[in-house]
Amino acid sequence: MMTVLAMALLTVSDNGLHLFVTFPLIWIMLETFIRGLLATVAAATAMVLVVIWSEGGVNGDVLGSALAMGFGVAAFSIGLAAWIWRVEVRSHERRELVARLSETVSELEAARAELASKERSQGAADERARIAADIHDTLAQSFSSIAILAQAARQNDSVRPGLIEQIEVAARDGLAEARGLLARSRPPMDLALAVKRLARDLSERTRIRASVDSARWQPAATRLEVVLLRVAQEALRNVERHSHAGEARVILKVDDVDDVAVLEVHDDGEGFDADLPSPGYGLHGTRSRLEIEGGSLGVAASRGHGTTLTARLPFQAAEGTGA
Repeated sequence: MMTVLAMALLTVSDNGLHLFVTFPLIWIMLETFIRGLLATVAAATAMVLVVIWSEGGVNGDVLGSALAMGFGVAAFSIGLAAWIWRVEVRSHERRELVARLSETVSELEAARAELASKERSQGAADERARIAADIHDTLAQSFSSIAILAQAARQNDSVRPGLIEQIEVAARDGLAEARGLLARSRPPMDLALAVKRLARDLSERTRIRASVDSARWQPAATRLEVVLLRVAQEALRNVERHSHAGEARVILKVDDVDDVAVLEVHDDGEGFDADLPSPGYGLHGTRSRLEIEGGSLGVAASRGHGTTLTARLPFQAAEGTGA
């Protein structure tokens, strides 16, 4: 209908300026390139016929002029439409690409959130396993000793003088271990200060003279300090329970040559045969914890010459220290 109207206007007018509007409208109104192409060819053919009819007949000059006009208008319209169509297709492709990228980013964010949740769950499971092992080797043994001593006291008509004292000591040890478990559940704000506090508590609670040398220590990443604090707690607990030492010394330092954090615990106690397997969970759990973090545990001990425990971890500076 638009083409018929345009050709009717062409027959009654002296010029075809309205055709510059007609041909672009063909491409705007039709949805596909093929339809636009066919409609443009049809409109150009109609224009040629109208020009020939308006000139009064067919001759060489009229036919050549009409065909040239029709071909020129059709070619220009098709070329311009093809360029605009290609730009539109590329724009559509870009929009689809942006949409796919946005969808991919959303999927990555969801995957990262799920991974973080799994890591938190795994961390909680590992901490529960550690606490269970600590309870097994500390509180369980203390409570078992209390139960055995209380049963012996109940079965004897005359309680031995030292039996009540043994029950009291066992209960006090269990209380100290319970407090230690609570303390170990909180990350340290300052590892050197935390280790000094452990040494001071050991000296106040026992006759062991405990000291700490942290002159060569540097603030480290929280995870590294937590691991070393656990090692120090386990080592000092072993010194208290098994070494019968008079003195214990803790050295906390950073080896700049190998770029490792080092924790050494020395005591002058009875020592033990390091080649024999350890009956408790302490050394095994400590070694496993260090190995998980890429570190190692060394134990130098012999009967009558004390014990030296050395923990090594790859050093990671604390955030904001500029190291």
